[in-house]
Amino acid sequence: MSENKFHHEADRIALYLIKKSASDREKKIYADAMQELSISLSEKESKLWNRMLRSRSYMANADAGLALLRSSGNIRRKIFTMLAILEASPDHVDLFISKKRSSFYFFKIILVGIRASFRGCIGYIRIKTSWSACI
Repeated sequence: MSENKFHHEADRIALYLIKKSASDREKKIYADAMQELSISLSEKESKLWNRMLRSRSYMANADAGLALLRSSGNIRRKIFTMLAILEASPDHVDLFISKKRSSFYFFKIILVGIRASFRGCIGYIRIKTSWSACI
């Protein structure tokens, strides 16, 4: 696969995870990791992955659905590889180190949990319907 495709993937995953574009350094590390890991996708996974790369909200829903259906699948391996790169990047350290929070932060966590459950349900339905259409 071409390095430009990996750079595009890295950028789209970073936008999904941290709402910022990946730096050139992070894109290069991701491309190197993808070439080293040789993560291959089935035909169904490739179609889903291409849809995920088009939309941040679709990626969020599909990722949540995959967490229920195939938590250790290759699409999630790609996402977690980029997550590890971003977490190790000095540019984003403030996003991953815990901070002192107000007592109202507990309510935010509850809302995030509700949103994750909703995304999981939507993603599950989208994946099941798109995969059955591929058969």
